[in-house]
Amino acid sequence: MPLGDLLIENAELIPDKEAIVHGDRKVTWKMLNDHANSLGNALIDIGIKKGDKVAVLMYNQPEFVETLFAMHKTGIAPAPVNNRYVGEEVEYIVNGSDSVALIFGYEFLDTVHKIQPKLKNVKHFICVGESTDDTMSYEGLIEKYPDTEPDVEVTDNDVACVYYTGGTTGMPKGAVLLHDNILKDIPAIFGKIVSDPKKLKKSGSKPLKMLLGTPLFHEAAYGILIASFLTGSTSVLLTGKKFDPEELLETVEREKVNWVLIVPTMTKRVLDLPNVSDYNVRSWGILVSTGMVFPASLKRRFLETFRRVVLLDAYGQTELSPLAMVEISTYATRDKIRDRCIGTPIEGLDAKVVNEQGEDVKPEETGELILRGDIILQEYYGDQKKTSERIKDGWYHTGDLCTVGEDGKFYIAERKEETIISGGEKIFPHEIEEAILANSKVREAAVIAVPDESWGQSGRAIIQLKKGESATEDEIIDFLKGKIAGYKKPKSVVFVEEFEMSAIGKILRAPLREKYGK
Repeated sequence: MPLGDLLIENAELIPDKEAIVHGDRKVTWKMLNDHANSLGNALIDIGIKKGDKVAVLMYNQPEFVETLFAMHKTGIAPAPVNNRYVGEEVEYIVNGSDSVALIFGYEFLDTVHKIQPKLKNVKHFICVGESTDDTMSYEGLIEKYPDTEPDVEVTDNDVACVYYTGGTTGMPKGAVLLHDNILKDIPAIFGKIVSDPKKLKKSGSKPLKMLLGTPLFHEAAYGILIASFLTGSTSVLLTGKKFDPEELLETVEREKVNWVLIVPTMTKRVLDLPNVSDYNVRSWGILVSTGMVFPASLKRRFLETFRRVVLLDAYGQTELSPLAMVEISTYATRDKIRDRCIGTPIEGLDAKVVNEQGEDVKPEETGELILRGDIILQEYYGDQKKTSERIKDGWYHTGDLCTVGEDGKFYIAERKEETIISGGEKIFPHEIEEAILANSKVREAAVIAVPDESWGQSGRAIIQLKKGESATEDEIIDFLKGKIAGYKKPKSVVFVEEFEMSAIGKILRAPLREKYGK
């Protein structure tokens, strides 16, 4: 079943139920299907054809979802763009994906105008909200074209989307995913909790409400969106342009949300609210977290605050459609939570940890996590070299260093490229960062490798202090005494006012290496 058929099915079974809630806006399944059809017919009529790529630059809003499914129904592949990017970065994605059109929110009109002459393949600029002399009106296209199903045959083996990686450690890469990749992944994730997700879709039942707290240009949010289509659930979108923990809790309370997708940094901001216990969030049943490691101490703190919520901590990458492993924790099991545990693979996915020679490592030994299964990307768009580096003999090399515990669960150690080799010893930056973050003066910390004449490499800690705090290099290094082995301590410390962060709160390490890694 191609993804567009999910919308058709919902429009037939539950036409008047809410598909999307965005503040005061309520969009039913029939309305969503009609708009997706009209836009799909418009795109075909203006010359965009099956197999073409179209870049999408918007905040989370109903039009983003309409656009995605207009393309899913017509065999056009959306290439979502990070809405925090500046002009040159937007240009990189649009040109790198060979997009023939750009659909964007009016808020980004100035950015688009600045790079418009450089977008070599873009023939159509479609603006949501307002149109100008040099753009087409999104709303005008919806109004002009019929809401009949587009006459395009789309199969499971067609390209569904080109989602770009976060670019936290280097330039973003376009992961090409098929309809089949995504529809093999999302039900398998749900299968960890619900035996038959489709049974949730009944015309007489009250639909679940799933809040997407991360941007739709990230594949995690897209994955939960697809989950809502599979189950006939309502997708709840926040209206703020940036994450606001109070808006999240207010929305959960008002809309009686059942599932919430946020990442650990967002979870911490929710827990840090002084009035966190004032909200009525009894409807909240499941937290889905992905995108970064969820520290065990933060998991326990969350479960002790929201005792009714099941925590579904999912390991994934854009290349994995997007989720590959799940670890489930509850208030009752909080004392059994182990740090950096990413659980076990979803059904149908093979996983193993190998050394540099490609041999399986023993339990508790560290190696690279490699995966094989139907959820693996087809290729990196336009980059065969990178594709062949990451996919070898059918196995996808994640670049993540892991161990397999005696319990059969997987434990993530570090990104392979982030590991520091000092005097022949492997040092994992996350371990040092977590020790530094125990210092009450520190807000954020990142550790990178720098050249060292004596040891080959040593660690350098880059630290953002909390407002009003002060500290010295010696003070930070001395703080680590007895917390980590001496050889793991950073040899130098740099203090910064703030970090460059991704849209979901990850520290961008590539700029740090460029500025401080020499």
